[in-house]
Amino acid sequence: MGAAVCSAPAGTAGQAGQADHRRPAGNGGNAGTLSLGAAGGAGGTGGAGGTVFGGGKGGAGGAGGNAGMLFGSGGGGGTGGFGFAAGGQGGVGGSAGMLSGSGGSGGAGGSGGPAGTAAGGAGGAGGAPGLIGNGGNGGNGGESGGTGGVGGAGGNACVDNDGEGGIGALANGFGGFGGLLLGADGYNAPESTSPWHNLQQDILSFINEPTEALTGRPLIGNGDSGTPGTGDDGGAGGWLFGNGGNGGAGAAGTNGSAGGAGGAGGILFGTGGAGGAGGVGTAGAGGAGGAGGSAFLIGSGGTGGVGGAATTTGGVGGAGGNAGLLIGAAGLGGCGGGAFTAGVTTGGAGGTGGAAGLFANGGAGGAGGTGSTAGGAGGAGGAGGLYAHGGTGGPGGNGGSTGAGGTGGAGGPGGLYGAGGSGGAGGHGGMAGGGGGVGGNAGSLTLNASGGAGGSGGSSLSGKAGAGGAGGSAGLFYGSGGAGGNGGYSLNGTGGDGGTGGAGQITGLRSGFGGAGAPAAPAIPAPAGTAAPAARPGCTATAVTVAPAGMAPPAARVEPAATPW
Repeated sequence: MGAAVCSAPAGTAGQAGQADHRRPAGNGGNAGTLSLGAAGGAGGTGGAGGTVFGGGKGGAGGAGGNAGMLFGSGGGGGTGGFGFAAGGQGGVGGSAGMLSGSGGSGGAGGSGGPAGTAAGGAGGAGGAPGLIGNGGNGGNGGESGGTGGVGGAGGNACVDNDGEGGIGALANGFGGFGGLLLGADGYNAPESTSPWHNLQQDILSFINEPTEALTGRPLIGNGDSGTPGTGDDGGAGGWLFGNGGNGGAGAAGTNGSAGGAGGAGGILFGTGGAGGAGGVGTAGAGGAGGAGGSAFLIGSGGTGGVGGAATTTGGVGGAGGNAGLLIGAAGLGGCGGGAFTAGVTTGGAGGTGGAAGLFANGGAGGAGGTGSTAGGAGGAGGAGGLYAHGGTGGPGGNGGSTGAGGTGGAGGPGGLYGAGGSGGAGGHGGMAGGGGGVGGNAGSLTLNASGGAGGSGGSSLSGKAGAGGAGGSAGLFYGSGGAGGNGGYSLNGTGGDGGTGGAGQITGLRSGFGGAGAPAAPAIPAPAGTAAPAARPGCTATAVTVAPAGMAPPAARVEPAATPW
């Protein structure tokens, strides 16, 4: 995990794992030790498993970062990567501050391929809350054309509600135990042997019954999660305390159906539920992932659902939920679904990151799905809060050996006093690299905050590499424009152009630096039988034919030096 430092207001999101190599993702950074209400960074998404490397298994999602010492919510665990043989396991949610804050939600398991032998990844466990706060929801198990993944366990609470167990096609994760005073047990919580705990749950049920009968929503408690294969929305958390339920995954079919939206969190404390994964398309397109649920005052937005894997076009990832107004992290956009039928498939686009509250950064956009013809575009980063930065754009998905990489997502705009988010990197492709995403603009009233850097262009084997994204503009009064992204590298083709630096403003320090263009492909050696002499001043170097044995070569013709006039 990233080191906790006092000067960092919030943890940094972990880097996504490299696709096609089963690379695990980076862990989210911890929030500053003495920060007041800052959330830990979200774990990165696991890399997609390739057909050559990694045995077709997706990489594991990174763990969510921990909040500051006393206050703040834990970061959400990263989503496991897509894999032909098996999806990667979701990351564990981060722990909240000791006094107040909710645990981070566990990451959803990665989707398995459309084949009947593929397996979905297991969902990650939810993080532990503070003394006052809700336990993190467990991540849903990954969808698959074969066996679905197991849901992750929910976090246990001290005073308020516990986390919901993740929903899986094979088995559901256990919910955590409710807190000592107000908390309700989560869905699928094991039976308690404590008579005091059972009495507390009975009293809470008596309190909730009238409110739930009138409004369909309890006063205190978590919302129900949708059933896998139905695409049902998750239920909203209690009016006062409670996490929203996770959306149910869409059904597999010729064209997969859409996943359900995550439920909203409670008014005072509560994290939005994760969106359900889109259904697997066994002979067509994958279903869209459901949107993550939003928090209200204190709590994090839910992660958008992963788009369904498919044989033609991967499903679009769901949008991340919005963060609570006061404390909490914005939800990550869901990853686009992968699609792998040779020559005819396109990866799904990543979902947009959620919008932040007053002090949180915007959510990172989801990664584009991998496709043989073209990778999906990365999702745009969410808008930053009033005093915070825009979210990072998601990386574009990789294309196949004869395909093109997807374009990186745009960085989110900063709040009035925040910097713009960085653009996502372009995906790699055999024939063309994807362009880097554009950096987000800094807030209008920001002081000494820069526009976001443009994303780097994707690499290519034999075609033109992707261009770097343009940097975002600085704030209205002071600050620097964002640096342009570097162009991608091509092994046997043309390197990508560097991105344009962002504009400085009225009293800005400077405009952003332009990105570096990639070097040209290495020169092809001259055929046997020719030699290229070195050029001399005033002369033009020409190829000289090597005479066969026994014959003297003709004298080389020397061009006259240029005349003074």
